[in-house]
Amino acid sequence: MKNLNKPHDALFKNIFNSKNNTIQLIKTILPEYIIKHLDFDNIMVLFNQYIGKNLKSKYADIVIKTKFKYNNFFIQIVYLFC
Repeated sequence: MKNLNKPHDALFKNIFNSKNNTIQLIKTILPEYIIKHLDFDNIMVLFNQYIGKNLKSKYADIVIKTKFKYNNFFIQIVYLFC
């Protein structure tokens, strides 16, 4: 039987690849005083994988990047899956 390596990674990546799902999660976990300043029209969902010393994927993360509405500052939210 083939050993599945971190099967939850694919599930989370699939769910949060949708901008709508990502926006809903952000609105659930962040306080309103931050949410009201975020520019959800220009949100970007980025994926990264880190390779360990043994050349196997150690961490997969999702980086969500967006700007604040009234300036050029960016915010990044990182999800790490171990």
